[in-house]
Amino acid sequence: MLRSDGRLLLVVPGPDDLVEVRRLILGAAVARDRRDAGVKTFAPLFSLERHERIRCVTRLDAAAIHDFMTASYRAGRASRHACLASIGALEVTLSRDALLFRPA
Repeated sequence: MLRSDGRLLLVVPGPDDLVEVRRLILGAAVARDRRDAGVKTFAPLFSLERHERIRCVTRLDAAAIHDFMTASYRAGRASRHACLASIGALEVTLSRDALLFRPA
């Protein structure tokens, strides 16, 4: 339920989210911009009011990298678990696109 003057907040991974880890696990880091798909999903009932990319680069230890990857679909395949286990501490990009919608 959403009031007529309410807002809808959608947060999706940014194109460069975990790019360093994806490069190690997948051999390549394909940037996928999910912003447009998010906008299309909620159109025509909602209009995008504001978009903000939230991004930082930080050093994560092996346990934190494992947690981030496990919490995403990216590490779901068993074939990727061994590669993920071999990654040590790393500078990692954390990136999110925050999309704020208003009812159309």
